[in-house]
Amino acid sequence: MTPATSSTTLAELRDREFAAVTSRGAYLNSASTGPQPASALRALEEANRDRGDPVRWTVERANATLDRSRALAAQLIGADADEIALMPNTTTGINVAAWALPLERGDVILTFDREFPTNIYPWLARGRDGVVLERIPVTENGWPDEARLMARLGEPRVRGVCVSLTQFSTGYTVDLEALSRATRATGTWLIVDAIQGMGQVPVDVRRTPVDFLASGAQKWLLSPWGTGFLHVLRGLGRVPRHRRLLAADRLRPGALARRAPVRGVHAPGAGFRGDERRAGTAARRRGPGDRRACAGDHGAAARRGFPGGGAHHLAG
Repeated sequence: MTPATSSTTLAELRDREFAAVTSRGAYLNSASTGPQPASALRALEEANRDRGDPVRWTVERANATLDRSRALAAQLIGADADEIALMPNTTTGINVAAWALPLERGDVILTFDREFPTNIYPWLARGRDGVVLERIPVTENGWPDEARLMARLGEPRVRGVCVSLTQFSTGYTVDLEALSRATRATGTWLIVDAIQGMGQVPVDVRRTPVDFLASGAQKWLLSPWGTGFLHVLRGLGRVPRHRRLLAADRLRPGALARRAPVRGVHAPGAGFRGDERRAGTAARRRGPGDRRACAGDHGAAARRGFPGGGAHHLAG
């Protein structure tokens, strides 16, 4: 995207990059799919045109694009580029984490009830190895119960926490700094699905370490479907080096999130009980003073210039 200068106003940026959207009013659905900037569309058009002539689309050019994407993703969250793996979507990144961790029979992964299916199905699939997924009930107001989850972290069998940075159905955003601090203190792995907040909610993995952070970028990062990234904390020595991070023979369709409406978040999956759908009860209505819905303007994410994005879920 064309860089914004210090003299560029937000209105000018919107008119230049998002004329198709702003000409019809204010677009408020970037938590689903963000509009791509005009300069990003031009870059895609140029790349697709040059792909027709392999002489123009060299290995060096492709690798340079990938390297720049990793560097920009790292800059976005305060990481180093060698801690970033490019992913087609958030779901793939969460699956990498789920199948990479050396979990044993009886080990417990904690998450919240009413979580997005991406943060449920991979851990249910690991149930065949004896791994147990426990969903912490929501509060009386329907919010994730962070205090109750963190109180469980000292238990010997609790090995990991997998949660959304920002909840897809309510906009509730977790206290990532407190959760990071608590998991560091107890030696618990922290896996974060960041797509609903990435680009609007600041994340600094140097200040608030996260073991795995996965995000597509088709939402607030205003980027194409089919691209995204996974951050893996450097020095994650508890994952054996010889273990394949993405074992294709262990990734089954049943472990991938399916498209589902807000009501009934979990579509029935092969081998899962029907009551697994209970996590998808209808979202509770926010009231005055309820905290932290993800909000902001498109310009903040657009000015970051992040070129990638990604579909959040795969069809099973």
